[in-house]
Amino acid sequence: MTAKERLEQEYASLAGSVGFDIDSIDRSRVESIVNDIDRVAVLTKSALTIYDNIRMEHIYESPAHKDCFKNEDGSCGGITAHPDDYEEVLKDAIAATKFVFKHNRNALNLRMIRTYRAYAYGRFRNITERFVPLETDAEGNIWLLLSAVDISVDQTSPANVRSIIIDKGSGDVFSLSDKLYSYDKILSDREMEILRLIAQGKLSKEIADLLHISVATVNTHRQHILQHLNADNSMEALNHARSLGLI
Repeated sequence: MTAKERLEQEYASLAGSVGFDIDSIDRSRVESIVNDIDRVAVLTKSALTIYDNIRMEHIYESPAHKDCFKNEDGSCGGITAHPDDYEEVLKDAIAATKFVFKHNRNALNLRMIRTYRAYAYGRFRNITERFVPLETDAEGNIWLLLSAVDISVDQTSPANVRSIIIDKGSGDVFSLSDKLYSYDKILSDREMEILRLIAQGKLSKEIADLLHISVATVNTHRQHILQHLNADNSMEALNHARSLGLI
């Protein structure tokens, strides 16, 4: 199995693992939601889609979206990421999904913005895609998700794949990148244990006493955590870990 296939499998597995509270879903609202979004799309000529995460299919695509992302043969097949960006987009999608799983009670406040290259208007261009949750089930799982895509202003050089998640309620901004992908696979069990204790405000001496190890060993683990999370200090490491839902 190739790296791309493993990523596709992991993403599909995550997406399919959501246990929706179907009884709390009001499908009678779909028509009015689609009509509202369509009016916005017509007025603004915006490239918009609505994705149904329960049925795993798009239930709306604006005319501007179809026109923008036509395939080379003229067919409409959705957004095609640049081959060099595809795996990075998948990694971002996995990290974002894990983040949302951890913060689903606050899902309607979350906004995700992703930049990457995609085939648009006949060639690969830098694009900016924004995701807005429209509806959730009673458990906070995102049911309907709006995507709005714009051609990026800067086309002078290939865009780096980059995603951020904004909590509109608190104003917090979380960065998702390759450096923040699947750190639950990179940190050892002991490092995760120490990371959680750091999050509780424990000092190295306190952690050493709790785990019955030396302070020097704790500090060595702390350095490894910083390296693995690409962080300069403990606060930054904690922020990175929270953005992936590790703690």
